[in-house]
Amino acid sequence: MAVDLLQLENELFLAVDAFFQWLLSQTAATELYAAGLYSNGELSYLVPTANTRAFLCEAGTSPWSPPDWEFHLSNSVLFQHVEEVLGQGWSSDFSEYDTDPLAVRQIVHRVLRQGRERWLANSDVVVGLFMGESAHPWIAESIRAINPPEIAVQWIGAQSHSS
Repeated sequence: MAVDLLQLENELFLAVDAFFQWLLSQTAATELYAAGLYSNGELSYLVPTANTRAFLCEAGTSPWSPPDWEFHLSNSVLFQHVEEVLGQGWSSDFSEYDTDPLAVRQIVHRVLRQGRERWLANSDVVVGLFMGESAHPWIAESIRAINPPEIAVQWIGAQSHSS
């Protein structure tokens, strides 16, 4: 069965909005380095991730490795309904995943752009869809689609210099 894209967008909007609200109750926007969603190449899951500038420096973590970030998977319970919707895409034996990756990415971009506008509008936090491989083209695609041009150019430039 295919993923219900309308339901996905609705559930993702609620989860991202709640996550950003929670995140800003934990740290100031000025302290954040990056925030968004983390996934795999199939987009079969979407989980929250974020990092602060201080954690980046103190822990010596890579700016391009979300699993090492301070708020990776934090409050992921907010995404339970998102995971249920995405789970609809798996075949009964979990051998195939039925979804349109472009449509899912477009939903993610819209929802994260709305979250950025609502919660991080006047900040230099980079918001995006992050994945395990920092060079994955979908990461740069999301950074460009979600953030103001000056933030996108700065992040993509820094990432390409470290690869």
